[in-house]
Amino acid sequence: MPTTPATTLHFGKHAFRRFRPFAAACLLLVTAVSVAAGSPVKQRKDMQTPPAQHLQLSPAEKQYLQQLGPITVCPDPDWIPYEQMDAKGNFTGIAADLLELVAQRVGISFRYIKVKDWDEAVALSQAGKVLLLPFLNQTPKREQWLTFTEPLFSDPNVFITREEYPFITNAALLKDKIIAVPSGTSIEEKVRRDYPNLKILNTGNSEAEVFKAVSERRADLTLRSLTLSAYTIRKGGWFTLKIAGQAPDEYINRLRIGVLKSEPMLREILNKGIATITPHEREEITNRHINITVIKPMDYGFILRIAAALAILIGLSFYWNLRLKRINAALQESERSKSVLLANLPGMAYRCRLDRDWTMEFLSEGCLGLTGYRSDDLVMNKRLAFNDLIVPHYREQLWEDWQKAVQGRHAVRLEYRITTADNQEKWVLEQGIPIFDEAGQVQALEGIIVDISELKQIEAQIQHLASYDNLTNLPNRALFSDRIERALLSAQRHSSKLALFFIDLDQFKPINDELGHDVGDWLLQVAAQRMTESVRESDTVARIGGDEFAVLLQSIATLQDARNVAEKIRTALNRPFITPAGVTLNISCSIGVALYPEDGNNQRDLLHAADEAMYRAKKGGGNAVELCQPSRPQAIPTTSHSIIRLVWKPEYLSGEPSIDAEHQELLRMANLLLEQIASPKNDPARFNATLDSLLQHITSHFENEEALLRRIGYHEVDEHARQHALLKEQIVTLRQVAEKRTISTGELVDFLAIKVVHEHLMEADRKYFALLTAGTTNSNTTQDAN
Repeated sequence: MPTTPATTLHFGKHAFRRFRPFAAACLLLVTAVSVAAGSPVKQRKDMQTPPAQHLQLSPAEKQYLQQLGPITVCPDPDWIPYEQMDAKGNFTGIAADLLELVAQRVGISFRYIKVKDWDEAVALSQAGKVLLLPFLNQTPKREQWLTFTEPLFSDPNVFITREEYPFITNAALLKDKIIAVPSGTSIEEKVRRDYPNLKILNTGNSEAEVFKAVSERRADLTLRSLTLSAYTIRKGGWFTLKIAGQAPDEYINRLRIGVLKSEPMLREILNKGIATITPHEREEITNRHINITVIKPMDYGFILRIAAALAILIGLSFYWNLRLKRINAALQESERSKSVLLANLPGMAYRCRLDRDWTMEFLSEGCLGLTGYRSDDLVMNKRLAFNDLIVPHYREQLWEDWQKAVQGRHAVRLEYRITTADNQEKWVLEQGIPIFDEAGQVQALEGIIVDISELKQIEAQIQHLASYDNLTNLPNRALFSDRIERALLSAQRHSSKLALFFIDLDQFKPINDELGHDVGDWLLQVAAQRMTESVRESDTVARIGGDEFAVLLQSIATLQDARNVAEKIRTALNRPFITPAGVTLNISCSIGVALYPEDGNNQRDLLHAADEAMYRAKKGGGNAVELCQPSRPQAIPTTSHSIIRLVWKPEYLSGEPSIDAEHQELLRMANLLLEQIASPKNDPARFNATLDSLLQHITSHFENEEALLRRIGYHEVDEHARQHALLKEQIVTLRQVAEKRTISTGELVDFLAIKVVHEHLMEADRKYFALLTAGTTNSNTTQDAN
């Protein structure tokens, strides 16, 4: 069969050394990438296509085509190797050949309109002056005036950078980078939508200008199709560029024919033709247009290097031949030598068929140690197939990876998990290669599989140690910083809020100094656990260092929501800590709160704002929540409006520090409620949130108090618990009233001053104070006697 003459390119002696594709698959594709100077569609005599398969159109379809008249097509004049209009006005390229097949199958003809650039082609289509745009991606913007056929051709998109640029795993994490894209393309629409962190440089309609902008450092990267990138890099000699990463699957180019929305029947007719094109035909057309023959000028230095490398290989060959002769002499036969070699290989050597069961034709003795099964159990699927050992999650991906290896004729390196005979899972590494016969058909797959479970465990441990605090198992500063950055990107994209807390433990240093680091470490662990339990699973609590912690709250609606969570953490840390040795510890915390975007639009500013607020809380005596801007309407007023205030008195002291601390907190929260209800700008939502916090505190306090009374043997503990239950019912009722109307100052004073302070704190609680005082005296007397 005559073939299209391949374009021969002459590159400098360093060209290949400087071109480093990002993966083996790309390497094979780029190596085989081709640039055919295609002859016109109408004059192509070398196109080998099967006999015309004229489809039978319905009478209505035939009448429609007669009435429609010429089917006008406006290709991109400069999008090689996909499509171009040459100087004579002939349409050539992959798209041209595919459209020619469609025309033959359906029995229609196209009239191609020549334009100066793609923008003009799009403008003509929008104006309804041409019926078809032949080779483009379907996008919401284009759907405004076009309807689309099934895909004619699929091709992944890749990131192109200069050779010194690192590999790109996630373009959403790039900062202050410029991406070059042609104007008016679907790629430009998607980049603007998915990567707002990137600045876009439009380079007009020339593909060469895109790569030139990256090469000349006017842009950091571009995102183009793999076929197009390989072609343009080779043809333009841009060997300072490389493929640095693959775009997500949704960026795969599924190139279709765009048809004016007014012609839905024409789209259906074209779809019939597209459906007849086979994968083999698409592959044949693609190979015709991407085939480069590279001729390098004579480079004697290169020849000397090759000669030196050959000499080394020959020397190594002699050395290994000598070693093998000695081994063979010791073993006395080559077959036994091979058996010993296979038996001592790490893992398992194999030869298998390319089928869904991975039918094994040979397995080395390492099979037993790796899988728990003897080789005979798996060979020819005698007892079970190797596919049965593979964890189901990985099976489809392994099949796809091997299919790609066979198509590209390259080796594979795969990591996956298997289930052994004793029902344990192992991580394994498989390295293999397809074996072909003279006709190019796959004979078998050969390779080796080794156990990497221990390596995976070490990797996981190293990753955990690098990201988590060893004492509390909370995220450390590095991981916390990374989560803030991700949260900020999400908040910017969805126009949402987030909050940052800085938390410093009060009274921790004296405990750590007096009771020792073991007690201090235990206290940090329990405090970390309480903070974690006070937030949602989607939030992050981190240990920044020492007794300092930080919290990230995502998707916060209001500042009051953030304050409520901070108050919940403060209340949790106010509860007594009882060590395994029975020692009761009391601490509190100072919390600074900053909100995005009000208090800063980047990590540095938000952390600084939260830190400053935390220090204000610390300077004010601690055990407080301080907002970044205390003058905001949501913050607690600094000027008192209430004429009633509950004052802590010495006679309220019980003799038990933890109970006294909770009683003092109770009065503080009661005064806060009185202040809020008396304020001229009373906020019902804020008042109800404070009332909820009071209910939580009272519930926790009652539980602690009842546990203490049972521990000291208080004979009226059941009656005391009944009074607690009654008070909780009253505050719940008060909360329900607050949902329906504003609570009066009188109602609030009656409950807080009369019911809680006078009747309960002054009368009911004072009955057990003497027991606590006696216990303290006895404890001190015992210590003195000792």
